This record gives sequence, C-alpha cells and structure tokens, in this order.
Amino acid sequence: MKINKRLKKWLILVIKILIIIFSFYFAIYKIVNSCDLIDFKQNVFYFDFNRFFILFLLLIFMFINWFFEAVKWKISINSLEKINVWKSLKAVWTGVTVGTITPNRIGEFGGKIIFLKKENQVSAIPYTFVADLSQLLITVCCGIIGFALLIPYLHFLDIDFQEKYNLICIIALIITIFLVSLFLFIDKLFNKLLKIVNLKKEIIKNVAKIQIKFSEKIKMLLFSFIRYLIFNFQFYLALKYFGIEIGIFHSLIASSSMYLCVNIIPNLPFLEIGLRSSFSIIFFELFTTQTTVIVCASLLIYIINIFIPIIIGSGFLVKHK
Repeated sequence: MKINKRLKKWLILVIKILIIIFSFYFAIYKIVNSCDLIDFKQNVFYFDFNRFFILFLLLIFMFINWFFEAVKWKISINSLEKINVWKSLKAVWTGVTVGTITPNRIGEFGGKIIFLKKENQVSAIPYTFVADLSQLLITVCCGIIGFALLIPYLHFLDIDFQEKYNLICIIALIITIFLVSLFLFIDKLFNKLLKIVNLKKEIIKNVAKIQIKFSEKIKMLLFSFIRYLIFNFQFYLALKYFGIEIGIFHSLIASSSMYLCVNIIPNLPFLEIGLRSSFSIIFFELFTTQTTVIVCASLLIYIINIFIPIIIGSGFLVKHK
C-alpha cells in the first residue's frame, strides 16, 4: 500500500513537471517564432521615464485583469463550493499554465478544478464552462461591434457596401443582444438539453446540475467586460510603448476585431501568437504602416499577460497536492 501511494505521488509529480516543461516550451516557441527577436530586444529594452511608466501600467493591469478573472470564476462556482479570491487566483493561474499546451486553451478547465474538493471537481466543469463562455461572449459581441465600426476604414469595399453601413450596425447590435440573452438563460437551456438527450450515466448527471443565479451571471458578464476593456487598453499602451501614434478609438476597434478573429478560429498551441500577430497586422495596418512594431507590441502583451502568469501558475501547480 505504501509503495502504491509513493508511486502515485511520484507519478503525479512527473505529470506536473511534464505539464510545466511543455507549457514553457510552447510559450517560448511562440515568443521565438513570432517576430525578429533582435528587433524586439532593441525596441523593448530602450527605457525612458514614459516607457518605464507604460511598462509599469501594463504589469499592474495584468494583475488587475487576472484578479477579475479569479473573482468571476469564484462567482461561477459559488453555489457548488465556497472559495476565497486567493484560492481562485491560484486556480486561474494554474489553469493558464495547463491551458497553454492545449488547443484554444481548453486545458484551463483541468488546471482550475484541481483546487476544488474532489467530490466537486466533475460538477465544476459546466460552471467553469459558463464562466469562460461569458468572456468569449463579450469578446465576440464587442468584436462584432468593433468590426462594424471598422468597416468605413476598409477602403477596398465598394460604395454600395458602404451605404449599407447603418444596416450592418443594426444587425451587429441585434446579434449582440441575442447572444447576451442566450447566455443569461444558459444554465436552464443546458439542463433542458440534457433531459432531452436523456443521458443516464452518473457522471453526466453530476455535470448536468447547474444552478447559477441571474444576478451572478450579470456579474460574470460585467467582470468579463471589464477584463475586455483592460486587455484592449493594454494593447493600446503597448503600441504607445513602441512609439506608434494611433488614436485610442482606432486602437480599440482594431484590437477588438483582432481578438474576435483569434478567439473564433480554432488553433493549436504553437499557432496562437502567430495568428494574433497576423490579425494585428491586418487590422492595425489600416491606421499605421509600422507592421514590425505592431508584432512587437503583440509579443509584449503575450509575455506580460500569458508568459508571466505561466511562471506563477507553474509554482502553484508544483506546490498543489
């Protein structure tokens, strides 16, 4: 029995180490292959007071961003298990580490739920899904609106298409309202769907029990929207850090369109930052010709928002029993 326990302990440790190794490998692979590193180093390590202040703000916003994500996840599982914000934050950062090695970060589920009681881990999957869905919903809705606002700047479109701009904006608004309304009743729709399917496996029965208050779903959308504003504003600051002169409105509609495309297109771990860089060039080229620096700004955001949390999450993953 002692041998089995010891073997299990070592096996878990090996799995953790492998997850961390692959997470760092994919993250570093993305960084190395996303742009000219020499050019990036020359741009990023040139400091003056304004650039240092912007970098400081980017780091502060990173912590605020993940704090709101932790609060949001805490709210989502509130009816299942009560946890404090610190524990939720550790779970979220561990989720970032695990999610790095999976397509579209679906592995974040596993990284988060291991911090819950064993009997609640399976049941927490749909709650975590709803929390993540709230962020995707905000990204898609704001992205649709942002792309609609971007249309007048697409000079290759013909005049007839430009004249239909108001109709496109109305359609974008209707789609947004529909998706938000759908999310507010997602738990009821999910439970009814499973009743129709009539799956009898015990594990599915446990997963099907979703109970999230209407007010909690509103809070999740609110926190998701705050997070969305933060990482869009971070991109604007990153552009300013590299000396790109662009208005905040133009930056927001371009970055919202970029995040829309990145999130709705399925991608593999080593392709994520490449897609982000490609779409950032496509949309920001409408307002600036400094494409190399745009890629550098995208890489800086990845390092601050993802790579640093991977390092922090790795420590929590190793320490967690």
